[in-house]
Amino acid sequence: MIARTAIDRAAQALDAIDTATQQGDRAAADRAAADAAVWWTVAQAQGATPADVRAHRAGGAR
Repeated sequence: MIARTAIDRAAQALDAIDTATQQGDRAAADRAAADAAVWWTVAQAQGATPADVRAHRAGGAR
C-alpha cells in the first residue's frame, strides 16, 4: 500500500513539474522536483521501479 501511494505521489509530482515548466514557473517546478525526489525514494525503498511510475503516469497500473 505504501509503495502504491508513493508511486502515485511521485507521478503527481512529475506531472506538476511538466505543468509548471510549461507555464514557465521555475519555483513551482523546483518544489515539485523536490516532492518527486522524496516520493521516488519512498517508492524505491518499497520495491518500485521506474517502469511502475511510467505505467502509472500513462494511466495504467503495474
